[in-house]
Amino acid sequence: MTANGFDLGSLENERDMAARLSDAAIQSGCSNVSLGLLIRGRHCFVALDDRLRPIEDAAGQPVRAGCLAKPLTATLVATAVEEKQLDWAAHVSETVSLDGDCGRILSGISIRQLLNHTHGLDASALERMPRTDTGRLDISELCNQLAPLPISTPGRLHSYTNAGAWIAGALLESIYGKSYLQLLSEKRIADLKPGAAELHDDRVCPATGEALTLTLASWLLFLESHLHSHASLRADPVSLPGWSPTEQAACGGWKSYGSGWFGHNADLPESSALLRFNPEREVAIVLSSPGHGAFFALAMLFGALLPEFANLRPPRLLKPQECTQLELAAYAGAYSRSRDTVQVDATERGTLSFSMRGRSVEREIAPHALRAAEHRLFIPEPRDIPEFAFLQFVASSESQSFDYLWNGKQLWRRR
Repeated sequence: MTANGFDLGSLENERDMAARLSDAAIQSGCSNVSLGLLIRGRHCFVALDDRLRPIEDAAGQPVRAGCLAKPLTATLVATAVEEKQLDWAAHVSETVSLDGDCGRILSGISIRQLLNHTHGLDASALERMPRTDTGRLDISELCNQLAPLPISTPGRLHSYTNAGAWIAGALLESIYGKSYLQLLSEKRIADLKPGAAELHDDRVCPATGEALTLTLASWLLFLESHLHSHASLRADPVSLPGWSPTEQAACGGWKSYGSGWFGHNADLPESSALLRFNPEREVAIVLSSPGHGAFFALAMLFGALLPEFANLRPPRLLKPQECTQLELAAYAGAYSRSRDTVQVDATERGTLSFSMRGRSVEREIAPHALRAAEHRLFIPEPRDIPEFAFLQFVASSESQSFDYLWNGKQLWRRR
């Protein structure tokens, strides 16, 4: 394995590895970055400040969990399955006692579908998981706040959301009679020290992490535990409903990136971090880079070594003569989730445009022209909306009508 001209596999010790990686980060201009690397049992840590100066105790650098909490939750679920407390194929409504509408809403959704984001529930209007007066995750109130119309039937289509991890966390609390935070500690899923005393049950979320922060070394130990165990979390990957610039599938609370790599991403306003591990190569990577964005720092540091980390090439744009063959009426329409509606219109110039309206001014998007690409994918012009780097239309059959709109992460259902 080589990167930036040196062979990581032949380095003699962790100090040599850290020195070489530090040089590579400086040469790449990756300031304000923290990196943990595991190769065949050897750990090394590198951290640079915003002036590219090494930071002492790189292993102790804090990394906010954000959506990296989802793999923690998935590992707790896998542990519960091993302890015969849960079954992957069991339906949520069969696992715990649910009242009235809650049991009906969650009927037919399996434990595995919660983690693979194929449960079909529309929780786009919820920013946080509801809690009881005692601080526990409130699955009944969550059901009350879900959109009445699901995105799809359970098991049919993947659409990334927090709802699956929220419900899984609530199930775990109900089964064990302990808080999510207690379970993380007692099941030794994550090393919460130092700083555990500052955490409280109602400040840790199984989907978004909230206040949960682990050190770089703790995250790397968590990944190391997955190199030779928890194989069930990597079984039966679920294909995405459309194209994505990075991930290829979802599998048990993780994302699959191809070539044997699994992981997850966290993009917070104040922190960007990622996890990657490859069981066959016995390699794991933890990277936090608020300055560059973790994925781009990963591509800069390891692009030569691992081309799959730097492959951002989108589908080819169609030529003008190819665009004339599009049936624009088949794309036009309103595509909705509970929080917002994407409107796609055919213009007089023989093109498409899209706009979005939502429950708040921040969710409004003025009309943008759409440039057609391969595979029913369209690129907004100008390209100034992070949430919509592209729009892809998804058909549920071979017909020319499209039932869903896909942005690489979530689905909008056609009205």
